Amino acid sequence: MMDFGFAAFLEKFEEHFGRTATKIILILIGLAIVSATGSIIWNTLIKPLVGLLTMPGAPAWERLTHLAWTAILMGGGIGVGFEAIAVLHNARAGRRLAASLRETKEILAESEELQKKIKETVRQAEDVLTTGELTVERVIAEVVERGLVTPDQAAELRSLLDTEPENSSKLSSR
Repeated sequence: MMDFGFAAFLEKFEEHFGRTATKIILILIGLAIVSATGSIIWNTLIKPLVGLLTMPGAPAWERLTHLAWTAILMGGGIGVGFEAIAVLHNARAGRRLAASLRETKEILAESEELQKKIKETVRQAEDVLTTGELTVERVIAEVVERGLVTPDQAAELRSLLDTEPENSSKLSSR
């Protein structure tokens, strides 16, 4: 299928004049194609067939020539009509595809921004966790240094802190 740049023309036309004006011009183009095809069918099929039937005394080759030209012109008219329909369909599909592509790019940009924010939040959470771990370690070291707990008790406390949250209830019960 060939595209003669009609889709690009329609897109620019719609950007400049708006959707309503574009619909009107497409309707006018469609009507022109239908009327041209109708005219071709009338002038090259129906009228010659009636003429062939009313051509008394015309040789058979002349009648066949007229009939062949009628078929060729009618096929050309139908082909041009189908091509026009295809071009209009491709223009519409191209606009939908372009809008979908723009929307996809916007969603991608938003997701990339969200991903950056999530990475920053995770980094901050890791910093807070590291700070908390260092603080707990300093407190345990100070408690051992003051002699409030033995090194074995400090090791047990550390092992309780390194396990799953369900074991933290054991820590609070001591």
